[in-house]
Amino acid sequence: MLDARRLEELAAAAADGHPPDLDGADADGVDESQRQTLANLHAIAAIAGVLGSLSSDGAITQARPAVLAPGAVWGTLRIIEWVGAGRFGDVYRAWDPALDREVALKLVRSPETRGQTAADVVHEGRLMARVQHPNVVTVFGAQRIGPVTGLWMEFVTGRTLAAELNARGPFDAHELIATGLALCAALAAVHDAGLLHRDVKAQNVLRDGRGRTVLSDFGTGRDLPEAADGEGGVAGTPMYVAPEILAGGAPSAQSDLYSLGVLLFHLATREFPVTGLTLSSLCEAHARGERRSLRMLRPDLSPPLCHAIDTATAAARGDRFPHATALADALDASARVARAPRSRRGWVVTAALMLVTAACVGWVAKGAYPPSIPFEPRDFVLVTAFDNRTGDARFDGTLEHALERELTTSTFLNVVPQQRVSDALVLMRRPVDVRVDEVIGREVALRDGQVRVLLAGRVERLGPTITLTTRIVRPTDGSVVASLSELTTGEAGLLSAVRRLAARVRRLLGERRSTFAHSGQRLAPVTTPSLTALRLYSEALALLDENQPRDPRAAAMLLRQA
Repeated sequence: MLDARRLEELAAAAADGHPPDLDGADADGVDESQRQTLANLHAIAAIAGVLGSLSSDGAITQARPAVLAPGAVWGTLRIIEWVGAGRFGDVYRAWDPALDREVALKLVRSPETRGQTAADVVHEGRLMARVQHPNVVTVFGAQRIGPVTGLWMEFVTGRTLAAELNARGPFDAHELIATGLALCAALAAVHDAGLLHRDVKAQNVLRDGRGRTVLSDFGTGRDLPEAADGEGGVAGTPMYVAPEILAGGAPSAQSDLYSLGVLLFHLATREFPVTGLTLSSLCEAHARGERRSLRMLRPDLSPPLCHAIDTATAAARGDRFPHATALADALDASARVARAPRSRRGWVVTAALMLVTAACVGWVAKGAYPPSIPFEPRDFVLVTAFDNRTGDARFDGTLEHALERELTTSTFLNVVPQQRVSDALVLMRRPVDVRVDEVIGREVALRDGQVRVLLAGRVERLGPTITLTTRIVRPTDGSVVASLSELTTGEAGLLSAVRRLAARVRRLLGERRSTFAHSGQRLAPVTTPSLTALRLYSEALALLDENQPRDPRAAAMLLRQA
């Protein structure tokens, strides 16, 4: 029997011209009504395939070209494998000898089907190449060769936010804010380059293997002056499209922010603020002001966070944030409010409301994370190198040391000592001073055999706001069990943010709050906001670790420098 979610996936594939292809598990137990539905989807896929081959004047153009085989060459790029296809083209993993790296190659067929010429696609690719930002997919080039137009860009290994939402359920407040801040930074960079994205949605945002959030697929992007003419047509997925665009108005930066607000609403609830079964019913729902309340669907989220998302999705463009950095400021402020201390009475009232809500409608955060992996007392945790996306070298090797030291205060878990990591690296025939990122860390964990979880982290900065994110990773298959984020304003609060992150990791792995008071001596407070001092201090403590070869003289030198 096919569930609703699987039918939705098959329907989306049919709309792109791909007939349903069931595997053995899907085919088991399909009833007669679902067989009829599948037959209808096959018909829809056939119609979509024909529509995809029509030119702007309705004439049938060249049919979809055969998928390029591995080893084939397009321009200077060598095809490695076919990745997938959409309505307007095929995507390949390819090798670019000029860049000496893998790239994603998107070959666009029949660009006239969306009101563009091949020259438009090339021009658009060159516009996209203006944007250089860690949260925006990097476009390297665009070219037309014969009848085929191609764009090649950074190949991002990971999964979409839509896939993450399906796998782990609604995001918690910390992850919502962290994702929102990353995408605000991405849109700010896009808009600063004079572009609009016009298709911000869960399927177009990737989370790579290191946890980096990447805005991708500018397939409907337009230059700002051109978009202001209002002649670009309705682009994007209807649920994400701003009401003024659905009504035929001109797109703007505020319409991109509307789509981002809808995305955050969707990540929080799996729902959309305004819905309709058809495009006309969706437009009518907008006209009637029918909107779902985020506060009603997620009462556990703070009012400031709900207000920020509500403002981003306001019906009137003038009621939304004027630019992406304003939304980022609101999200940052909501994070600070969430961390502000409450009165004893406030906590009692909040706890009572949470209990009532749980009793009446079920715990709203249930399913926010998949079941935790089995973790027994004194199991081992490996902290891998943080991905530093701030551009500030002072963060290199600093925060992971602090997190590691915080976790060593726990009497519940064990942190893998450096000597065991070095032993595994020697067996792997790797240098013992290699940077142990998530990929190498997973290999170390499998080689060691006793590491239960990996902690992979990243640090990002947007203005004065610093975001620390840690993902709990299962070494055996690389799956993410949970993703936790902490925000701080300025560098002075970094240690406190690390301490909060460590406490959340310990609780999620199963440590009881009652054991926190009996933990070993805590990481001594560092009063200076200097990141260099923090790094030197952390390295000195590592040299004094009883589980590692000690070097008191070197440690003393580092402490003097700190």
